[in-house]
Amino acid sequence: MERLKAFLNWALAKKWKIIIAAAAIALVGSTALLVGSYVSWSQRKAMALQVLGSIEAELKGELTERDKTPLQIFDRNGTLIGEMKRAGQREIRADNLKQHEAIVWALLASEDRNFYHHGGVQFKSIARALFASLRSGDVQGGSTITQQLAKLILSEVETAEQGKSQNDTTKIRKRSIFNKLSEFYCTWFLESKYDKPTILAIYLNKVYLGMLSVGFEDASWRYFGRAARNLSLAEAAMLVGIVPAPSVYNPAASMQRALARQKLVLKLMAEHPYVVQQSRRVDVERMLREFREEHSVLEKSAGEKILYSSKIGKYYYARNFKLNRAPDFLNEVEKFLHRNYTTDDLKTRVLRVDTTLDVRTQEPAAQLLGNRVAEIRKTLQKEKQQLLAKNNKAGAETVQLIEDGINGSYVGLNPENGYIESLVGGYEYKSSSPINRAFSIYRQPGSTIKALVYALAMQEKIINPSTIVEDKAIKIGGYSPKNWYKGYKGKVTARQAFALSMNTIPVTLLQEIGMSKFTDTMARAAGLTEAEMAQRVGDRKNLAMALGAIELSPIELARIYATIASGGYAVEPVMILKVTDFDGNAIYTADQTKPRERLLDPVACAMVLNLMQAVISSEGTMPITAKEVSGIAGGKTGTVQSPSAAKAKWNNRSGIRDTWFVGALPQQISVIWVGHERGAPFAGSGSGTAGAVWKDFSKQYVQLHPENRQFLPPLESGFVKLDICGELGLILKPEYPCKFPVAGQVYFAENETELAERTSAYIASLPPETTVVGTRTDATAPVAPPKAELGGIGAVELDENPVEVPDLYN
Repeated sequence: MERLKAFLNWALAKKWKIIIAAAAIALVGSTALLVGSYVSWSQRKAMALQVLGSIEAELKGELTERDKTPLQIFDRNGTLIGEMKRAGQREIRADNLKQHEAIVWALLASEDRNFYHHGGVQFKSIARALFASLRSGDVQGGSTITQQLAKLILSEVETAEQGKSQNDTTKIRKRSIFNKLSEFYCTWFLESKYDKPTILAIYLNKVYLGMLSVGFEDASWRYFGRAARNLSLAEAAMLVGIVPAPSVYNPAASMQRALARQKLVLKLMAEHPYVVQQSRRVDVERMLREFREEHSVLEKSAGEKILYSSKIGKYYYARNFKLNRAPDFLNEVEKFLHRNYTTDDLKTRVLRVDTTLDVRTQEPAAQLLGNRVAEIRKTLQKEKQQLLAKNNKAGAETVQLIEDGINGSYVGLNPENGYIESLVGGYEYKSSSPINRAFSIYRQPGSTIKALVYALAMQEKIINPSTIVEDKAIKIGGYSPKNWYKGYKGKVTARQAFALSMNTIPVTLLQEIGMSKFTDTMARAAGLTEAEMAQRVGDRKNLAMALGAIELSPIELARIYATIASGGYAVEPVMILKVTDFDGNAIYTADQTKPRERLLDPVACAMVLNLMQAVISSEGTMPITAKEVSGIAGGKTGTVQSPSAAKAKWNNRSGIRDTWFVGALPQQISVIWVGHERGAPFAGSGSGTAGAVWKDFSKQYVQLHPENRQFLPPLESGFVKLDICGELGLILKPEYPCKFPVAGQVYFAENETELAERTSAYIASLPPETTVVGTRTDATAPVAPPKAELGGIGAVELDENPVEVPDLYN
């Protein structure tokens, strides 16, 4: 018994020792945490004051002359194309919060109903959040408006410390107890320094709301095309609904989630009108219905998904620009500046940016692309009205969704120096748009990729433009490509096969070249990393790549063609040439001294450019008779069909989903994409849709550059130029008739003897009086396909149905 009693006393003493030790450790740890977080705040306090001082000045209109002087942006010819604001009078201020009551009501009702009655921190909420954090390891919410502002301020300080722009508001501090405590100190500082209206005004101007929008005034224009003071309660509710997770709840990221959040906020506003001393009733369902009608919010079921269309986020607005003659391009310039310079640099140091853009070609490119997309949309509008007249509302809604998704992009790239001279990222520029389609929309390029297949085949001496190839049914590893016309044409020249966009020939060529060589060259020319290639091609590395079963953006396709146009050199796109400060010093200059890597044989490249000339001649799929571009232009069409899986989502409509055209002129490669952003089928073709844009653009470009007459890249040795009969692939001679004579076509020097022998043999085989061309039956002469079977000008190329990659159309 005595032993048991002694043991219990010992255990009890031991337990208290453990408890006391644990308490001591906890005390030391919490003290260290409190002290450490205070030190962290103290070290950042000075910079936080700078951030606050900057916005204080803007809220009061206290701006220096440098603040008021716009940052000027020029094109390559010295033409002013943009003026970027440094600072300005804030529209939402402490003295006019009553005019922005819809936003204040929505914000306080959903985020901080006791805002005017607490000292910056609500300890009950904090205790609940900390307890949950310690239990689960996740730091939860519970923040007041002042605490959220403190987090925004300290996030700006941290990005500035890392040498980045303080305006990079997408970078929010990592959640941790240490950071939370340092934010408490900043919160108490804010509450001691400012009154409640000023804290609220600063927050309303600082909070990030998705789609690169900072503050409610900016977001209001981006999403709804109107000033924040004019927002309805439903519009204000949607913007406030974005606050907790801007990348998730903004309507561009997910309309479904944004609508759900909007409804929640409206309900909270109805329950808590007192936060703004408001007495009017909030009819949630009526307001949501009116909101959807005003902003044309439509939804359509597509399998398990719901697709939305609306006008939200589709309003022209460029927050930081007073002058903006090339919105998509200048948006990229702004990104460059924020990546490379701090907010202070942009306010006090950077004065001028010289770019590669040529506004003389930029503006017609944008106008012509916009006109073409508008024409397609107008056709769909007519179809919609016809369906409504027949009381087919469901069909009309489907057509409306298709119309909303029709878009396009244009890239003009100089192959000699990599200058991006024109850039159109969409049908209508929206600075709220989540992507620049010229850079970040990935589509299967269809027949346009055939140029690279032919360039490699010619480099490897598998063919030359006069080689006789046979268009016939083939089956390689179970793959049987079909042509866009019925059947097969038999023996034709390689020139004809390219000009008429035959599908069987490039597939056969790719098998001989080898898929690895093709993908390696494509990756290097397009500037794709190994990881990007794995994403674009992955396990779809097969012969269908010869017909475009890969994914490329317009700029990547432009780089591939620029490589061909430059004589085989890899082309690195350039946008910014020089950045100059107020003292006239160049603080950035583009490095254009790097040696360029040669990826393709220059003679093979010249031969492909000759083939591109055939495409836009009477031999090809898109004849252009304009004298302005005769002899100095070439092109390649591309049309991608909608696969059955995609058509099923759109009431089994027929049509295509992507049209492409690549145009080549001296010192200019143009890539035009017109298609549907979600892969919906519509009526069009590479020649008649995208090609029509370039057809008009090319004439204007040549008039602007009359001195540019050299279409082919400089060639030094190992080549000959021959006058050829296009349809026969023979050296042009007066002894026989020729329908398509072409002069100065490039061949490898070694090809001349073979062509001379073939030509002599052909002439010797002719009857004494031959007047008809196209009836040869000997093995050395091709059979010219009847023009009637080719569908005529603007015929749709029935390229191989592409592999469906749903992620590209979300």
